[in-house]
Amino acid sequence: MKALLLLVLLAGIATPAAAAVRMVFVGIDSYQFTVGKPGNRDPEFKDLGGSVGDVALVKSVLAARWQLPVDTVGPGDPCPRTGASLTLVDACATRAGIIAALAGQIAAARPGDTLLFYYSGHGSQAIDRSGTQAGGLNGTVVPHDGRGGSVNDILDVELRQLIDAALIRGINFVTIADSCHSGSITRDLGGGQPRLAMRDTAPPAYVADVRAAVARLPAPPAHGLRPYEVQIAAADDSQVARERGTAPDRHGVFTRALAGAMTELATPSHAELFAEVQRRLRDANEAQTPRLQGSPGAERTAFLAGQAASPRIFDTEIAADGASAAMAGGALSGVTRGSSFALYAGRAAPAATATPLALAVVENVRAGDATLKLATPLPGNTAPIVAVEREHAYAGPGINVRIDGGTPAQRVRLQAALAARPGLVTPGAPVSHVFAIEAGRVQLYRATDRADTRRPIGNGFPADGANVEADAGERLQALARYAAVVALRNDLGRSWGAINFMLACSGRRDGPVPLPTDRAGLAVAHAGDRLSIGYLNNAGRTMYAQMLALDPATLEINPLYNISRAPLENGAD
Repeated sequence: MKALLLLVLLAGIATPAAAAVRMVFVGIDSYQFTVGKPGNRDPEFKDLGGSVGDVALVKSVLAARWQLPVDTVGPGDPCPRTGASLTLVDACATRAGIIAALAGQIAAARPGDTLLFYYSGHGSQAIDRSGTQAGGLNGTVVPHDGRGGSVNDILDVELRQLIDAALIRGINFVTIADSCHSGSITRDLGGGQPRLAMRDTAPPAYVADVRAAVARLPAPPAHGLRPYEVQIAAADDSQVARERGTAPDRHGVFTRALAGAMTELATPSHAELFAEVQRRLRDANEAQTPRLQGSPGAERTAFLAGQAASPRIFDTEIAADGASAAMAGGALSGVTRGSSFALYAGRAAPAATATPLALAVVENVRAGDATLKLATPLPGNTAPIVAVEREHAYAGPGINVRIDGGTPAQRVRLQAALAARPGLVTPGAPVSHVFAIEAGRVQLYRATDRADTRRPIGNGFPADGANVEADAGERLQALARYAAVVALRNDLGRSWGAINFMLACSGRRDGPVPLPTDRAGLAVAHAGDRLSIGYLNNAGRTMYAQMLALDPATLEINPLYNISRAPLENGAD
């Protein structure tokens, strides 16, 4: 059973500052020269079934969970030419179209922005004619019009030219590909039979168009930034990437895991996101190993952001006494009591080398704002100041984990994982959970559950695996996030005031019926129930709402309902 949680967010609360994210999405199911079409040269080169759906899934998560301005593409829409988000599917995803879209986004971006290139579709390899590839082969992207006539694949070295053009302009570049061979793209259409596109053997006359696109870009501006690049691929060089399901719910297994990870994690680094994708693929017994690579330290940066991993940045005003400050971010923005912040002059995110004006700790937290206690007093003034989170203190009851069973060596490794997470584990708190080592696997349980009836929390992991510390840390991270959200509900229940809220079961002949509640006061619904949500805002100000589904069996937190783009005006329902 999933618990439903309503969060009410006051209008006018500042959101964490961030540079712009520009996006190019490419998904190709239907190719111009596949089997049965004029010009086909490869009897194994067939159309796909899940790539266009992959693009739609990733875009929906980025819009709902990350609030990014993704574009909308409907049937019959022309190929997009401008915008912060461009989607190229099927016939729009030609070689020229993909190159132009990436070059156009680089030209439109500013230093500090991030460019996301998501690709799902076929790909292959080509003979390396430059002599720069150790294996003698280039990884390639197969455009819609590739493999027929004189149109070539897009080589990894050509993408390299575009990435370098972005980096020199201070633009971060993130590439995500649901494909095999990391750079070359082949999709397995389902039952274990790979569909491989043959190597591209056409002569290298194609190089000129990428060079020309780069040459037409505006001159690089002066910026003083250290941009990063990150590449996340669905499979290792020697593996195929699989897609499963039936239309319209057919997706690459990597993209499905990616969407789940992006939904669950709050503000992950690229490494944390990648680790969660790895876990999901491993738990699903998928025989493909995703890859993460990039510039030094890039894995520690926050996903699609130019800051250090998981920052929270808020507008702040120093109080008249100089000893405290009011911060425009509260519990509904993830701020917790005891978290430490650094204060900087200005409204933008500070440079990595900037010196803070002062350090501060969150003393009191309300729904939409918080009070900081400064370590060093500052004169009160109205100059713009931002607070940047340095260390996050997780809300909710303290988590303390006991280790049961297993060999001494196995227990030592788990204990090391607990010791490495001092911000998550509270050694002095009562034992709340148990890591039980059973039949060579580690499983998380609640300490209060009886041994004969206890239910596992999430999937277990090998007790002697190479990633025990990371696996245990991921479980603790998920447990802390879940406890923080549950505590958030309890903390904010008193502050809703004049917001009347009803969750009812609809679709019955006698109309919506309020749901029954359990002993904890939570509404109880069952599989198959259709629910209706009712609000009445008498608070005297505009408010926003978001509903989350919490699954205590898996620790997953998923958005169910979000009306942040359609606020509850006073007196409206």
